Amino acid sequence: MYDVIDIVNHIILRANNNETPITNLLLQKILYYLNAEHLVRKGERLFSDKIEKWGYGPVIPVVYTEFKSKGAGLIDKPIDVLVDEKNHRDTDDKLFGSIYVRRFNDEVFTNEVDQKDLASINEITKKLLDAYSRNPFDLVEITHKEPMWANYEDKIKDHLNLAYSDEELNEYFGDGNKWPWD
Repeated sequence: MYDVIDIVNHIILRANNNETPITNLLLQKILYYLNAEHLVRKGERLFSDKIEKWGYGPVIPVVYTEFKSKGAGLIDKPIDVLVDEKNHRDTDDKLFGSIYVRRFNDEVFTNEVDQKDLASINEITKKLLDAYSRNPFDLVEITHKEPMWANYEDKIKDHLNLAYSDEELNEYFGDGNKWPWD
């Protein structure tokens, strides 16, 4: 599994390098579909962070928190991450006692990620950005029609923050015919 914030930063860089707008809403949906595709393809999650069923569809709470100050605005740059010193790996990072700020390095990320995983991340991200960057609410509508969300709509509207399970994602997407980029 990969660090979700590293994946987020990679997606943000790709979007910005291609001059494609990306918002927190669109980012959430891209992460959801990347994780589902990885789960179906490899039998394991792409990242360990849970994906919850919220009013606007799937949300990774830790990612939402990082970008909620942007509101519906564009995300224009990768974010830094506070990390415990024992996981320190880059001398350009700034230490603060036992905590340091890890600056995202896309070259390091792309070299550390399995190349088949990276190709899949890049391909799906491109397809979703190309198709939905102008209207990410189309992806909200798509996720709302999926049974994993639709069957729990009343509970979701009561803000119960239910999590998507690997089993329901595998069951729904396992046939490979329900992706929003096909």
